[in-house]
Amino acid sequence: MTSSEADVLPLFRAAVARRLALDPSAISADEPLAGLGIDSAAALAIAEELQAQVGFPVDPTTFFASMTVAEAVARLCSPEVRTPPRAAATETGPDIAIVGMACRTPGAGDLQALWSLLQSGEAAGRRADPDGGRTPPVGELADRLRFDEAFFGLRADEARSMDVQQRWLLEVVWEALEDAGLTADELRGRAVGVFVGISSTNLMAQVRAARAPTASDVLGNSLSVAANRISYHFDWRGPSMAIDTACSSSLTALHQAVRALRAGDCETALVCGVNAADASDITA
Repeated sequence: MTSSEADVLPLFRAAVARRLALDPSAISADEPLAGLGIDSAAALAIAEELQAQVGFPVDPTTFFASMTVAEAVARLCSPEVRTPPRAAATETGPDIAIVGMACRTPGAGDLQALWSLLQSGEAAGRRADPDGGRTPPVGELADRLRFDEAFFGLRADEARSMDVQQRWLLEVVWEALEDAGLTADELRGRAVGVFVGISSTNLMAQVRAARAPTASDVLGNSLSVAANRISYHFDWRGPSMAIDTACSSSLTALHQAVRALRAGDCETALVCGVNAADASDITA
């Protein structure tokens, strides 16, 4: 088993170099990790390769918690990291049941279609440049702009001012209620919490480039309103919040919902996650 920092450092440099197509000799111990371009996928691959070589667990989050190569190696070799932590005490309270679900993803318009896609192993993304360029695959939703605003009591101009993510949320929330066998009327006025994982909105930049934003534009492109619009439409009286923790937004929303249920802040919770990376500066 390899354990010392002196032993792990060259293995670390070699693994990083292989994954990022770099010269290992060009990666110094004081190299800032942020400048190497290690993304989540690379971190997982590097951690898996290192773990097979050193014989102890390698946590890929170490690469994002460290400033330099040397610091990352020191963290990996520290007794605290190499010793599996004891299970943390879990919150006590009543069991939480998931009673309904709905989704809309690239290549799958509902839960059954998503399950079939996963079973098939097919990729839902497509390349924008099929001739073999370096553009990463993109995932697109079918009928992404179709929306029945009258069904949700919205004016046509108001719906046009809404970020598409707000429209998707309203539609998929309705589908989740149907999947749960619940009706909007039986939940109206009750302590139903809404927890939405959402990180960006792209339409407002386009609006500002074209004209002065209206009140509808502001509401239609506010992250907080993505959750509040759901609560308002269904007349739900529990907590209503948008949660942005980047890639973990939806998981954090679920965590907050469970805590709210156990604290008695709401009797039912609606947890959502939505992401539309439309802008080139986000998808690049």
